[in-house]
Amino acid sequence: MLKNRVGNEQGGVLFIAAFATLIILVCGLTTYYMATTELTASSARYEKAKAHYLAEAGVQRAISELTSGMNDGWDDELIGADGELGTCDDGILSFGAQVDCYVDDTDSQILNDTYSQTQEVPMNQTPCDYLVGHYSVRLSDGRPEDERNEPCNRVIVRSVGTSGNNVKKVIESEFETFSLIRSPSTAFIIPGADTTAYPDADYSGQSWVIDGSDTNPGLDPNDPSDDVPVYNSAVFGIGVNANPQSFIDNLRDNQRDQIRGAGFDSSSVPPTPSIGQLDVKLNLDETASNMMKIADQTVAPGTYSTFTGFGSPSDYQVTVCDGDLHLSGQIQGYGVLVVTGDFKMSGSGTWNGYIIVQGDVEFAGGGDQFLLYGSVMCGTSSGLGCSTKFSIKGNADLYYSSSEIEKAREGAKGVVQKSWRSKPAKEL
Repeated sequence: MLKNRVGNEQGGVLFIAAFATLIILVCGLTTYYMATTELTASSARYEKAKAHYLAEAGVQRAISELTSGMNDGWDDELIGADGELGTCDDGILSFGAQVDCYVDDTDSQILNDTYSQTQEVPMNQTPCDYLVGHYSVRLSDGRPEDERNEPCNRVIVRSVGTSGNNVKKVIESEFETFSLIRSPSTAFIIPGADTTAYPDADYSGQSWVIDGSDTNPGLDPNDPSDDVPVYNSAVFGIGVNANPQSFIDNLRDNQRDQIRGAGFDSSSVPPTPSIGQLDVKLNLDETASNMMKIADQTVAPGTYSTFTGFGSPSDYQVTVCDGDLHLSGQIQGYGVLVVTGDFKMSGSGTWNGYIIVQGDVEFAGGGDQFLLYGSVMCGTSSGLGCSTKFSIKGNADLYYSSSEIEKAREGAKGVVQKSWRSKPAKEL
C-alpha cells in the first residue's frame, strides 16, 4: 500500500514539472516573438527615417542649385543638360539623377544630422564606410500653362529618398523666387492710408528733410557746393494711397518746405510740400513675411547703442527684427531693414536701401544727423486703412535714391518654399 502511494506521488511531481516546463517554454517563445517583432518594427522605422532624411537631403541640394540659378529664371534647370525640352533628362539638376550617400560609421547619428553625415560617393572611400542609400531629384514646372511665356519663377521639386534596404520616401515641395517689389518712387511711403483713417503725424523736429530728388549717397543736397546728381525727374517726398490733403493739413507753414520733390513749390504762400498720391497698392505684411524667410541676419527686439556691420557696399543684405527696435547710437547698414513692430531712430549714421516698418515710426534726437538713402515704407496693407503713427522730431534726412533701392533689391532675392508634403511610396 505504501509503495503504491509513493509511486502515485512520483507521477504527480512529473506532471507538475512537465506543466512548469510548458509554461516556461510558452513564456520564452512569447518573449522571443515580441523581441523579434519589436526588432523588425524598429528596423522598419529606422529605414523609413533614413529614407525620409535622404529625401530631405535631396530637397536641400535642389534648393542650393535653385538659389544659384534664380537670377535668370529656372528654365535651364527644367530642360536639363541637353538643352532640349521633352527629353529624358528634363528636370534633372547638375548633380545627376541619383546621388549615392555614405556614412563613416554605423551609429544612429544618421537620424539626427543626415545633411552633415552623408555625402556623395567619396573618392577615397574607406572599408568602414557603408551605403546609407540614395536620393533622386527631379523638377517640374509649377506655373499655370498661361504663365509659361515668361522666365520660370516657380517649380515643384520631387525628391525620392531610398534607404539601403530599398525603403522609399517621397517629398514634394513647391518653390518660388522672391524679390522685393520695386516700390513706388518716393522717399517715404505709407501704403495703408487709402481710407479716411490717416495716420497720426508729428513733424515737430527743427532739422529734418524728406526729399524725393534722386540722390547719390554721400552727397549733401543742402550743400550748394556739392554737385548733387538727379538721375530722373524728382519723385514725391511722401507718398500715400489716397488724397494727400490730410497730410498736408498737418504741416505748419515752416515745415512745408522740408518735404521736397515732385510738386514742391517753395515760392507759393504757404510753400507746397511734395506729398502725392501713389498709383500702386502694396502689402507690407506679405513683404515682411517673405523678407523673414530669406533674411541674412536677425536681431532681437530692443535698444541698440551700436548698430553696424549689417551688409557692406559690396554686399547688400536683409536684416529683420521681429518686434520693436530702437537705434540710439551709431548706425551703419546696407540693404533692407525689416521691423515688424515699432521703430525708433535717435542715433546717427547712414542706412543705404530700404527700411520697412509695420508699426509706428519715430525719428528723434538732436545730435548728429541720421541719413537714409533709399526709401522708408511703414504701415500694413493697402486697402486696410492705417493706424501707423509717424513722428520726425530730430536730425533725420530721408533722401530717395534709385541706385540704392536697386542694390537693396538685388540683395533681397531668395528662394521661398511655398508648400511641402510627404507622399507615400506607392505614388511613385
